[in-house]
Amino acid sequence: MKALDVAGLTRGASMGSDKAQRWLDAARWPSRPIRVGLVQPGRWAELLVDAPGACGVEWFTVPEGEHPEFACREHALDAVVTRTAGRLEVVTLERPGHDAGWYDWSVTRPYSYVQVFPLRIDCARMTLETPESDEDACLARAAIEAAAVLARSPARLTLADRLAGRSPATGVRPEVDRFGPYRQCRDGVERVMQRLTELLLSRAASPRPLMMERACARAVGAWLTTWGGEISDTHRRQRLEAIARINADEPDTMLRLAAARFACFDDAAGLDALVRADRMLRHAELMPGVDQFTFIQGELQVGQPTPLTIGRVAAGLCLLSATMPVERLAFCREDLGEEMEFSRLLVGRDQDRALLLSVFREIERGRRADRYGLPPKLVA
Repeated sequence: MKALDVAGLTRGASMGSDKAQRWLDAARWPSRPIRVGLVQPGRWAELLVDAPGACGVEWFTVPEGEHPEFACREHALDAVVTRTAGRLEVVTLERPGHDAGWYDWSVTRPYSYVQVFPLRIDCARMTLETPESDEDACLARAAIEAAAVLARSPARLTLADRLAGRSPATGVRPEVDRFGPYRQCRDGVERVMQRLTELLLSRAASPRPLMMERACARAVGAWLTTWGGEISDTHRRQRLEAIARINADEPDTMLRLAAARFACFDDAAGLDALVRADRMLRHAELMPGVDQFTFIQGELQVGQPTPLTIGRVAAGLCLLSATMPVERLAFCREDLGEEMEFSRLLVGRDQDRALLLSVFREIERGRRADRYGLPPKLVA
């Protein structure tokens, strides 16, 4: 603790402190592997530990009487796995004021733009089937690793966490200014999410997806449509097309798929996915008190000028349409047209502007067709 005093830091300092971050980076503070606790481990635990993983994991036994959240804090564990009622309950470490960005991958949430395209996908907990085979154990371990690694997102960490070896999962290469041991700096989140994606692709054709397949597909879909790493739009779409089969009955799946299709300039397929999503959203729960248009404005003003951003905006317009009757869509389209005139994202991109305006027309046509029981092509 003397080193902390010299640096002018205290254990309670937040990792949001630039001073704390700079000091730890300069000191090259050691990092622990991912740590996962197993409550009353049985055969299921043997399958998990034996399954191949994407990162190094230290496994620990946890007494049955300890609450998972307490065990995480007490033993500096990234996650704790408990078998309850035939299923595995995974709980990740949360600190007061450093909550997870996503509560539970296993359940659907009220829909909003920030739910479909979240800035953070780290979960507080999730529920998985107890693995009975090596194949299921591989997916279960990948899901647990992903949840545990994401629990080390910078927003989740305090200075005390860093001092305990819970380093951020992001792969920022340190500046080389002296001799020392080489440390790999590949993005830990990318590594575990790529592994989870590949496993899902091998199981996407299953006629009856498991709960853990559906949970993982939600997380992977959100990650693929917001991740800024090196991936081509075609590569992203191929993965989302396959994974979409798992949760094809959920509107956020169709919205993410639409964004990926628009990013590949397949406007017809993108509009088809939006019409399907709009049909589902009519019977879904939207996030109360959320102005969808605010997020769309944010993308239009400060979003990166990429095809995927245009795709996300188009999906956002579908969410916006879900908040109003069909009679108001034409008026909203006019208001949006005026907003686009001042959009930094759409300067010199008349084709993208026309595409976004066509979203309202296609949704309006689809709703009127459903109302009168007619094919959309016969509705003006």
